[in-house]
Amino acid sequence: MLPFPVDKIEYGCGCGYLLKESDIKTFILETDIDFKAPRIWSDGEILEIEPKQIEQIPINPKVGDKFTQTYTIEDISLDFTNTVSFVCPKGTEGGCEVTRFKSILKLQCQEGARILALYGYCGC
Repeated sequence: MLPFPVDKIEYGCGCGYLLKESDIKTFILETDIDFKAPRIWSDGEILEIEPKQIEQIPINPKVGDKFTQTYTIEDISLDFTNTVSFVCPKGTEGGCEVTRFKSILKLQCQEGARILALYGYCGC
């Protein structure tokens, strides 16, 4: 998985994962707001990956809440364990529409496993 070229990122409401916090140039996975229709950038093209187990961000999330997702592509499993790290302060409806989370991604394939620390967000 490589970062998306900036001109290939779909902007608007959705969720995404970054290698570096707040650095759009390190964007490696994007999904719809409900974590469905996930896409990665690989070998110069956007590839859709298959959702296997999707746990949504809790309604009215709090810092520290956890949720998980599992996706597959070919013989590779992508297991995300997410911990909410930022929610909009109460009373900011309309001015703040994002939830941020820290994520641990475990990539597993026949050759072995790799673990990456990522930063994620969902919002509009």
